[in-house]
Parts: sequence; C-alpha cells; structure tokens
Amino acid sequence: MWIEIYAVLMILAGIYATLNVTLNHRLFRKLRRKGKAEGNPLISILVPARNEEENLPHLLDSLLVQDYENIEILVIDDQSSDDTWRIMSEYAVKDERVRIFRIGEEDRIRKNGKINALITLVSKVRGKYIISTDADTVFAPGAVSYAYRIIEGNNLDLISGFPKEYSPSFWGSISMSAMMLVTVLVPQFMLSVFRIPRASFAIGQFVMMRKSAYDETGGYENVNTLCDDMGIARLFSEHRKRTAFISISDYISCNMYSNAKDAFNGITRSISGILPPSFISVILLLILVVVLLHLALAPIAFILLFVMKGLSMPILSIIGGYLLFLASWYIDCRGTGWERKIAIFPSFSLIAMILMYLKSTCYQLMGREFEWKGRKVS
Repeated sequence: MWIEIYAVLMILAGIYATLNVTLNHRLFRKLRRKGKAEGNPLISILVPARNEEENLPHLLDSLLVQDYENIEILVIDDQSSDDTWRIMSEYAVKDERVRIFRIGEEDRIRKNGKINALITLVSKVRGKYIISTDADTVFAPGAVSYAYRIIEGNNLDLISGFPKEYSPSFWGSISMSAMMLVTVLVPQFMLSVFRIPRASFAIGQFVMMRKSAYDETGGYENVNTLCDDMGIARLFSEHRKRTAFISISDYISCNMYSNAKDAFNGITRSISGILPPSFISVILLLILVVVLLHLALAPIAFILLFVMKGLSMPILSIIGGYLLFLASWYIDCRGTGWERKIAIFPSFSLIAMILMYLKSTCYQLMGREFEWKGRKVS
C-alpha cells in the first residue's frame, strides 16, 4: 500500500513542480514585457564591504560603466583589515558618483554587521530608488536600467532575483543551487498578488527598493532576523507593499564562496531566518525533511523496487514523477545560469538543503552563533 501512496505523491510532486515553474517563468516574462519606464531618477547603490580588496574593484568597475548613468554608489568599509578602504578611496577620487564611508566599533548597532552597515548607508542616500548589493557581484552594463524598467514599469516597491552564481567547487555549487527550491516549489506568481510574509524571499546580492516604500516600512531598522534580504522582503510584505521575484541572472553575476565548506556554511546561515526556532518550526522542519528526502531518493527507490518487485504502474509512477521534477529543476537551474552538470543533480541539492536546514535549526535551538565575514552574528 505504501508503494501506491508514494507513487501518487511523486506524481503530484512532479506535476506541481512543472506547473509552478511554468507559471513562475510566465510571470518573469510578463514583468519584462511590462518593464517600460520613463524619467531618469537618481538611483542609490549600497555596497557594504568587509575585507573585499579582491572583489570590490570588479564590482565598482562594472557599476561605473552602467548605461543608466544617474546613480550614486555608496560604499562602506565595515572594519576591514585589508586594503578595502584604500581601494574605495581611489575610486572616490576617480569618480564623484562614488561616496565612501567607514564604520568603527563605536558605531555598531547590531551583531549582524551587514544590517548595521546597510542602516548606516540608507541614512546617506539621495536617490528615489535603492539597490542593495554585495561586493562580490558584477553588474552587466544594462543591469541598473533593466531593473529600473521592471520596478517602475510594473509599479513595484521591491524586486529581487537570483544572480548567476559562480563557484570553483562542484559541491559548493550543489549547496548553492539548493536555493532554487525558492522558484521550483514556491509559487512566486501568487506572491506577486497575495502578500504572504512567511513565504516572501529576496537575495541579498540584488535587492531594489522604492525609497518612499522603504521609509514607510521602517526599513532595516525593523528587520529582526539574521538575514537582511529575507527580513526586508518579509517586512515589505507585512506592510502590503508590492514585491516580485524577477529574472536577473543575465545581468548580475556573483562569486560568493571560494570553496564547498564556505558555500555550505554560508547558505546554512542564510536560511536560518526561514523557520525561527520553536516547537512548530521543528515539526515543519521534520515534515520538510521527509518530503525532500523522498524526492531526493526517488531514483534509488525506483531501482530497488524494480529489482525486488519488477515493473508495475506504481513503480513507473515513482520514476515518472521524479522525471517531471527533474525536468522542472533543470529548466529553472539553466534559466538562472547553472551549468548542466549541476542542473541534472537535484537529488544532491535536495540532500544538501536537508543537511543545511538541520544544521541551521540545531544552531538556533542550541543558541550557537553563525559566522559571517570572520565575525560572529546572531
């Protein structure tokens, strides 16, 4: 009996993923088509930087050649121990659009250094729109104008999306690609209509906000989770602001982690705000683990059942449902720039996500702190 139930659930999972990815990509295309905007308002780009001497020049070079020229670039040195400040200073001399700031220990507001840096930068902005990004990203020349067309043309208050992620490690890429569950399983096409704070999501490498909406929500000052990106997206949703997850990987790329260990630990920290530690969240986590584990192990289950029981309709349904899920995952991953060798292994990514969720929850229940940029955060 359990085989029949497993088969039905796998078929339903495969159909759901297929429909969800299809409708999400339809939304992405719709947002691009409607993305027509007039005017040339000032856009403020915020860059928190901590020990980013290797990455920062690539980001600033890419921002200074944007075809949307009415920008200001606000960079803050968050207690770096390398040459980050010297590099920032050189760019500020080179182009007056670059404004630089420095933060000291006496200026700290929170343990989460990035939120502290963002609060400081927002207080300095002059623009009508804000883009928050990371120092390890690179913007294509049309990135800012593309984002402006979408947020203004669709009358949105916040947009975010997956950049094209680079990782020198196969297993690092597997851990990072686990984030694709956000678009494979979460109905982004519904979140653009119905505000559901708990399901709202953003990626810190690119978050664009309307400044007036930011002020109305209270912004990062009111973010009480470890992760700035997820926190600000949920805050906007709670205040009934219009948000959307968009396709941005053709315009923004990121080399976030240099090895598999950093990628695993980094994503673990990033997902810590999805399910805050509580009895209910532990139950939800266990359900999620069971669901993802059944999805991940479906090919192995198919082989074992085929060997033991031969071919039957329920067994065919198990692998059929998995193939539908695999096709949806592959389409979504390739659409975000992941290599084929990563896109064809959703089982590995799902197992990585399970392990990261378990580690994140254990850390929170035990009161252990995460590490970000060589600093403990909680």
